[in-house]
Formats: sequence, structure tokens, C-alpha cells
Amino acid sequence: MSKNKILSAFEFLKDKYANNIPFTTIEMAVAIGWAESTVRTYLSKQWDHFTEKIGVGQYKVMASFLDYDPESFLRRNSQKHRVNKDPFKPILAKEVEDLLDKSRESALLAIQIYNNPMIKFRTPGYIVHMIIAYTSLFHAAFIEDGTNPVYVDNDNSIKTIDGSPKMWELTKCLKEYWKGEDNPIKKNIELFIKLRNEIEHRYAPAFDSFIAGECQALLINYEQLIVDEFSPYYAIGAQVAVPIQISAMSSSAKIQALKNIQAADYNLLKDYVQRYRYSLGHEIANNTEYSFKAFLIQVPANRIENADTVIKFIKYEDISPEELDKIKNDVAFIKTKKTPIANFGLMNPKKVVRIIQETEPRFSLHLHTQAWRYFKVRSSGTPGEGFDPKYCSFDDVHKDYSYSQAWVAKLQKAFKDPSFYEKLYSYKDASK
Repeated sequence: MSKNKILSAFEFLKDKYANNIPFTTIEMAVAIGWAESTVRTYLSKQWDHFTEKIGVGQYKVMASFLDYDPESFLRRNSQKHRVNKDPFKPILAKEVEDLLDKSRESALLAIQIYNNPMIKFRTPGYIVHMIIAYTSLFHAAFIEDGTNPVYVDNDNSIKTIDGSPKMWELTKCLKEYWKGEDNPIKKNIELFIKLRNEIEHRYAPAFDSFIAGECQALLINYEQLIVDEFSPYYAIGAQVAVPIQISAMSSSAKIQALKNIQAADYNLLKDYVQRYRYSLGHEIANNTEYSFKAFLIQVPANRIENADTVIKFIKYEDISPEELDKIKNDVAFIKTKKTPIANFGLMNPKKVVRIIQETEPRFSLHLHTQAWRYFKVRSSGTPGEGFDPKYCSFDDVHKDYSYSQAWVAKLQKAFKDPSFYEKLYSYKDASK
């Protein structure tokens, strides 16, 4: 089936949904140039989960259609079963898919080890598997971008170890990915690379709680990176539950007893981490991307509608000291510090999308493009010609745009209007 006709079908359905107008099979057939029987086939086999029959030959488009952009709609209608069975899965080379599978499995195994109450040697197991997860993720990202993450000799031949290519280790991946830039995410990973070598030869389970914040940040940052590089499809959050904690069984006296038993190893590891933390500087050390910390407060579910709410997250700086004594819901306080780490606070489109997705999960790179066209923040013509400096900036060296905090704030404000999503989704740029 012609790609252009499939895209015409997408625009037809998009217009009908945006204007809340039903359509007939004949009407759609004429608009696209298909036989009416072809339209009926697609409606019954490919589009049945986002269209509804409301009369003889008459249909309406349902809200689930909004899950699709042109690319995923094309894949939904592909003749290849491997593609249409999972239209939201990015199309990647097999090598990249294999690396992502390895990365995600390693991360999930790390979580399983860390949250298993039957395992005492948890932190070392967690660290080892998270380093494998990160290494595989970076390898996948490099290969997807056309870079082969292997060492080469002076003659550009690939170095080998026991007959296999010598791949970049995680330290090398960090240098190549961030190109000399220091930021809390990079510093967090570097801690665990160094700590892995220290902890392999020591036994100190009581040390787990000392670096719990860094361990949590390591996982959160991993989730953000895999989503930024390969879309939310590969996120692991849906497979991970908040671990159940038994605080009464982890009394200060019991922890102190463990520390006394493991005094030598514990103190060596603690001193090592403390020195590393002090070397970072205040801004990175207190950034949640380096170390994630939360306070949990237990209260009874005094209203039936709250019984299913286990934890709510609210920012620490949004709570006054007086309000801390008046909390009526289960809450976790997140202390954040806004620290620009590069380009004076400017962000690439992926970063903007990730921030907006916190409040509007349906937001995507496609809708981000729709947004800057809708608000006329920049032109669609020659790169660098015509843009609003309040909201974006053009980098003539890299030939791309970066976006400001003001742009993020503008989008967040716009999405407070419940109708804005559909306006943006249906927007057509008259200048194109």
C-alpha cells in the first residue's frame, strides 16, 4: 500500500477527530483514493482499536488515536508483521536491539539484587550489574549514531582481545559521550566505576545505607538516558515497584552492630566515598542527579479515597517549616537544586520533551516541533534565520537549536489548558 495514501489516511482521521466529525467509508475512500472495500478492511483489522462503528458504514475516531504520530501510524499499517505488531517500538538494527536487551536485563537484575532481603552482599552486586547496564546502553547509543565504540591501532585496524574487538569500557564511553563536560550524572557514574574496584575486595553490608542516595540516582539517571536516547518504549519504570521497607528491623543499634563487626572494611569504604564527595563541590554533590534522597513520613490512610495512595512526591522547597507539621498524606520530599551544567541552561529538544512529559506524558519530539511552529518561536526555513532568542538559540558550529527555561515554562503554562494538546496535535503550519 502506498506510503502517501497511508499518510493521507492519517491526516483524514486526525482531522475528523480534531473536529469531532463522524465519517463514512465512502467519504474516506474518495478522500484517499482507495476502494471502499479497502477502507472497510483497514477499519476492521488495523484501526478497530481507535475507531468505532456508529451506524451503517459510519464511524468516529476515538481518543486512542492520539497515541499515534505519522511514523507509528505508518508502522501500524506496515505489511511486515514484525513492524505492525508493535508500532511504537523504534526500528533499530539487531545489534542495537541486542545491546539494549542486555542493558535492560542487567539493570533489572541489579534492582532485583538490591531489593532482595535475603542477600547481604547487595551493593556490590547492584554496582556490577548497573555498570554492565550503562556500558551496553552507551554502546547501543554510539552504534545507533554511527560510531563504532571500539579501540583501533594507528593503522585504524580494530584492536582485539582473544580474537574479539576491544570495546570501549565505561570510562571511555563517558569521555566520548560528554566530550569533557562535567555534570552530576557523569560524576555519579564515575563514583561507581571507582567504587567497584574497591568494593570487590571488601565485605561491608552495612555500607549499603551510606551510599543509598547515589545508588538511587544511578538508577534514575539510567532511566532518563535510555528514554532520551531510545524513547519511552525502552523505559524500565513500569516493571519496577517501590521496595517495601521494614524500618523497625533496621534500628540504629542493629546498624551500629554491623558497622562494629565490619569496622575495617566499612571505614575504608566510607572514607573513600567521603573523599570523593568532598572533591565534587557543593553544586554537584547536592544535585539529585548525583545523589537522590527522600524522606518518607508514615501516616494512616484516614480517608477511603487515600487508601490506595502509597507515596506522593512533592518538592522539598515547596514546603514551609510550618506545613511540615500539617501533612495529611503519605509524602516523599525531594530536595532539588537547579544547577546549569552546560550551555548556560539551554536544552536540546529531547531534554525539553522529557521535562514536559512529567506533566503531559503524551508529549513527543513530533509535538515539540508542532509547538515551536505553533508559537512561531523559530522559522522552518534556513537554519539560524529567524528565531526568538527568548526561547531558543541557534548553534552555528553544530547547526542545531537549543531551548531555554523560558520555553519550557511557556509549554508548561500552555498545557494547563486541557484543550491545548488537541490544538497542538491538529495544528497545521500554513507557512510550510
